[in-house]
Amino acid sequence: MFNLADNWFYWLMLAGAVIVPLLLLVLYSRRTLRGVHLQLYVMGVAIGLLWEVPLHFLGPRYQADSIYIMHMEWPLLPITQPVTAAIWDGMFFLLCLLAVRLILPQPHFTRLRWSEFVTVAVCGGVSALLVEVLATSVAWSYVPRVWNPALFYIDAHPVTAMPVLIWLAVSGLFYVITVRVLGRST
Repeated sequence: MFNLADNWFYWLMLAGAVIVPLLLLVLYSRRTLRGVHLQLYVMGVAIGLLWEVPLHFLGPRYQADSIYIMHMEWPLLPITQPVTAAIWDGMFFLLCLLAVRLILPQPHFTRLRWSEFVTVAVCGGVSALLVEVLATSVAWSYVPRVWNPALFYIDAHPVTAMPVLIWLAVSGLFYVITVRVLGRST
């Protein structure tokens, strides 16, 4: 059986994947969040699954020439790993929307605005970079390739461009969806 000490990073991932949706439901029940925010969270999770599932199947469990390596074993059924990561992705998307509300003047998300788009995209890219910095050498690291160059190294393990580039692109997509959803809800 897997123990907490050997898989601490993944156990923290799993704890967050339980706590985040529960916290959102509590905030919704206290009317701090509206139903549209929960809808955006679910859309963020769905968008996260668009890359988490393919990346999972391009990993070492399924590919001889994997695009990443695992530094510790996932403690549950393997397919729960991309779902857990997507739950976190939904939270990161919501945090990027919060960044827009904190940084930029109102009104927010009423129409497409470059300042909001750039804020969400940069927030997404920074989130991805932070996750990769924390995970590299502990949980996983991507294998540098011509199409996924190393940006820098942590304990001789590469932090590569692909996760950050994915997040830049999908954060823009999430922003466009947010404007459509919030524009209808007002």
